[in-house]
Amino acid sequence: MLDNIHKLVKTNKLEEVTVNILNKNKTEGRLLFYVNKQAAFHNKFHIIDENMSPLDDIEVLIETSNPDSIIKWITS
Repeated sequence: MLDNIHKLVKTNKLEEVTVNILNKNKTEGRLLFYVNKQAAFHNKFHIIDENMSPLDDIEVLIETSNPDSIIKWITS
């Protein structure tokens, strides 16, 4: 799954937005973000920092001992 997110971030040129969202929602040992469910249904990638949709968004929780390395990898 992370490979797909990495590719989508690069393809859609969302590196800066993704870094900001992941840093905002980073805590010790985890990263949390959401993917818009309607966009995903239409094969689009829209990363957001909070659940905003009345239909609920897709919550992605990554547990890791080094969140910064995951952020760097996803956005590099």
